[in-house]
Amino acid sequence: MGRPRRCRKVGAMPETKIFGPLERKPLDKELNDYIICYSSEHLVKENVSLTVDEYEVIRLLDYVGLNQEDCSRYMEIARTTVTSMYNDARRKLATAIIEGRELVISGGNYEICGFKNYRSKKKGSKDMILALPVDEAVKETKLSISFGRASFYMFYNVETEEFKFLENSAKDAEGGAGIKAAQTIIDNDVKIMLTPRCGKNATDVFEGNVEVFKTTFDTALENIKAYKEGKLAKLDEIAPGRHGK
Repeated sequence: MGRPRRCRKVGAMPETKIFGPLERKPLDKELNDYIICYSSEHLVKENVSLTVDEYEVIRLLDYVGLNQEDCSRYMEIARTTVTSMYNDARRKLATAIIEGRELVISGGNYEICGFKNYRSKKKGSKDMILALPVDEAVKETKLSISFGRASFYMFYNVETEEFKFLENSAKDAEGGAGIKAAQTIIDNDVKIMLTPRCGKNATDVFEGNVEVFKTTFDTALENIKAYKEGKLAKLDEIAPGRHGK
């Protein structure tokens, strides 16, 4: 019996999971001659499936600019595995583009870890991560009025200006949602929390680890801008803790 594959660490799910050609034309003789060496399956135009962990390798190497050693450290896998996944992912991307196939990102062996363990590609720098409770996993989302019951958390890297989203696993908890959510924020190396309100139980968890600022605008992007301009004040109106309710 073979060893189980090690779970790969992924910063967040991709915001867009399906890509495809806008232009579709019937195959003409010239193209048929060009692809004569392909099997008949090529003509069916089946989807190309890129796994979430393969997507993460492409993101870290080609978009963020990490080298393979740093990528392997971030995803907690061997560098040889990174090389193999990168080659497979590039081949799939090339197939989708050249053959005009739809690319679908799904599946894989991965674990969402947010910004945890991430460091900027700039040598010697240490990133500052902000978090906000939001209703949707899109940049233009509005803030959630509840910290512990928010549907998602938006993470914003002040240095790289990168956005990530993490679903709040505590939102449907029968009790202690604020405490569980606060621990999730800490586990993802967040230093600044922007929220319209926060309960005492959550702020007790944040104490000494996360600074909490009161939001004044409706959308996440407006509040991030206000924080960077020094226009947000520390949250001093703490809601009473419900102690599990």
